[in-house]
Amino acid sequence: MSRELLDAFKHSCRTFIKSDWKYVSVFSNILFSDVKSKIIRSLHAAHLWTLTVDTLTSGYNYFYEKFDVVIILGQLETPAHLLGFLDDFSLLESMIILPEQNGTLQIITLNYDRCGIIVRSSPVKFLATCKVANLFPTSLKIPQRPKMYRNCSFVLPDVHDPPFTISAALGKVVGGIEFKIIQIIASYLGFNVRHLYFDYGPLRRKEILGFLYDFTIYPYLDPSTFMERYYTMKYTWFVPRAELCRPVSILTRVMNSDIWKYVLLSMFSIYLTLKTIHFFYSIEVVKYLPNTCTNGFKFSGRINSRLKRLRPVFFNWMLFLIFFAAVFQALIVSCMTSFFTDPGKHHQIDTNEELENSNLNLSFIRNIGSLNSWKLFVANKSEFILFKNRSTMFRYFLHSPNFAVLTSEEVVMYNLRFLGELNSSVTFHKFNIDVINIHKTLIMDIKSPFVPLINIIIRQLVEAGIVDEIVESVSIWILATIQT
Repeated sequence: MSRELLDAFKHSCRTFIKSDWKYVSVFSNILFSDVKSKIIRSLHAAHLWTLTVDTLTSGYNYFYEKFDVVIILGQLETPAHLLGFLDDFSLLESMIILPEQNGTLQIITLNYDRCGIIVRSSPVKFLATCKVANLFPTSLKIPQRPKMYRNCSFVLPDVHDPPFTISAALGKVVGGIEFKIIQIIASYLGFNVRHLYFDYGPLRRKEILGFLYDFTIYPYLDPSTFMERYYTMKYTWFVPRAELCRPVSILTRVMNSDIWKYVLLSMFSIYLTLKTIHFFYSIEVVKYLPNTCTNGFKFSGRINSRLKRLRPVFFNWMLFLIFFAAVFQALIVSCMTSFFTDPGKHHQIDTNEELENSNLNLSFIRNIGSLNSWKLFVANKSEFILFKNRSTMFRYFLHSPNFAVLTSEEVVMYNLRFLGELNSSVTFHKFNIDVINIHKTLIMDIKSPFVPLINIIIRQLVEAGIVDEIVESVSIWILATIQT
């Protein structure tokens, strides 16, 4: 029986094993028998495929390797469940060689519709039955994916992630940057856009297109490695604005210690000047000095004796006014320029080094990158606050003066409306430098048949500047919403 089963596989079942398939991964959930071991060695000896033998465990990261064919040898009561499992992990070209107790081999695969999606009514398709006594035909027709897709659908997750996807009160996405891009792609391909209310079923997974918060269904593969970038977000830190130094009074704020020293010095100078004039005026020689000077310049005249007594008083009064006006002119200028226009504030944090040495709590949403990426910019910070979505993060930020947020200006513009709704008194300052750039991509299954078409359209939209126009239009709409 062992020799007959091996010959049946080598001679009659070889028709479905094409030489242009580069990789064949062989998995088994039971122990290998001698017959199956000979089959594996026979395939390996052909030098046409790379064989991988492993058991089905919880570590599914190797499924993201691009296999063309997966052959499972073993006895299964429900092969449809295993095929659905393989389809859930993006192995579209999957087949099961299922040995029966009567010595036959059942070759089954998944049944796909015209859009490359599993047919729910009959998900399993039997390709052939290889019997020992009656070998099946010389050719085996394997289902081919259609090259053109018609009347297919994109399933858009209803996630509120402004300004990229904006949901209404009922949870349905009604606007946003990604929503408009997906509408253009669907219109170009003739697809429909359906909304998925957080139902990530495996039979619909390859239709999902959009932005997902939950990365657990894509734990081992970054979408940016196979999806085209449509926009680059410039992330930087937003920190609370430095507090103002509120003065106790105008005099204590404007007339600081230097101004008071200047006032006292001026008054002392006036006092010395008056004493000096009084001293020299008491000397007889000095009494006639003004007349001598006026006679020398030929404009002397007779002065009434009563006016002579008022001359020192008038001169001292004018000298005092000059010093007094100079002091209070400095007071008024300092008051106008310093108190009203620049009341003064504490030091503003504006660099990564200052942020590291501060006591601010750092936070960001969890799906914009790995923690190791952010530790490069804040090496001294060992604790981070992760939020699932931006709305929750900003609600917390607007009530916490000791809080720093890593985000982009587009996101802040949308969430500015919370300032009025939450009656927040916290204002923030944007760093003058960009911390990191994040490339935005649409998220889709890597083995979805729509990925190549979507990448071509996105590349054309970016090169034509249409994406920039969409971002600008959404920004204008956000500003208009804030102003109203």
